[in-house]
Amino acid sequence: VQDGLLAISGVIVLPTLLALVAIGLAKIGILPKSIGRIFIDETPLAVLVQYVTGLVIESAIVIYLIRLRKIKFSDIGLTWPRLRWIAVALSLYILQLILAVVIISVIKALSPSLNLDQIQDIHPFGQSTWALIASFMSSVLIAPIIEEILFRGVLFGSLRTKLPTWLAAIIATAIVALLH
Repeated sequence: VQDGLLAISGVIVLPTLLALVAIGLAKIGILPKSIGRIFIDETPLAVLVQYVTGLVIESAIVIYLIRLRKIKFSDIGLTWPRLRWIAVALSLYILQLILAVVIISVIKALSPSLNLDQIQDIHPFGQSTWALIASFMSSVLIAPIIEEILFRGVLFGSLRTKLPTWLAAIIATAIVALLH
């Protein structure tokens, strides 16, 4: 519980404090005003800086907790996957794609007025090449790895030692769902 509260409060409090310090230092002239505003602006570069800052802080908290608790990688689910599980994962992914196509086709047939072909704006950092790469790296690679380590590894692993596995899974899943 303490680790979870530390992680959640750290991810909320530390970026906020960093932003306030940067803004304060910019107001008194120690930092350029553009650096002070980077934490509150909504430009693509500012959003990228804010997001990367949050990921760095979240990563530091996870590493700190792993070292503090002397956790082995295997304790948090970081092991080399077995070939069988890779095959299962790929098979389930293909099945999920097929089911998604079937379900979307059925929904389109039942409700033709519903527009399921909307273009989603998923590029919070802008539309340039570097922004698309940054968006991909942060959204597809970095964030899911950090989340899995923090929630499935540290949180679920800690709860599993004190609670029945089924209850630990429900609590960890509920916390992940609540945060998403």
